[in-house]
Amino acid sequence: DGGGGGTTANETMSWKEALQFIQKHLSLMPSSTNHKEHIHVPLMKRCKSTTYEEKVEGILQEGSSSKRRQRYEENIIKKRKAAEYDRNFYMQKLQEGGSGL
Repeated sequence: DGGGGGTTANETMSWKEALQFIQKHLSLMPSSTNHKEHIHVPLMKRCKSTTYEEKVEGILQEGSSSKRRQRYEENIIKKRKAAEYDRNFYMQKLQEGGSGL
């Protein structure tokens, strides 16, 4: 018995049929007293996560042997090297000039 008025696995059933099926097979009924209340919180009043600056400050306040601090410092060095490489690359291309096409 597929329940709910003879539906098959590929068909849908109405809410009424679904509720009857749940009541018959699981002995459960919807309750108007057990629902969760959803309260809308305006965007600007919602809890805010930490900012990037706050996270960096937290990493830097940790002990100097911290793995997080070490990774942060390594990433800063990589970013500086990448920015310097980019600057040098584009300066070299500017000096070489275009193809004139």
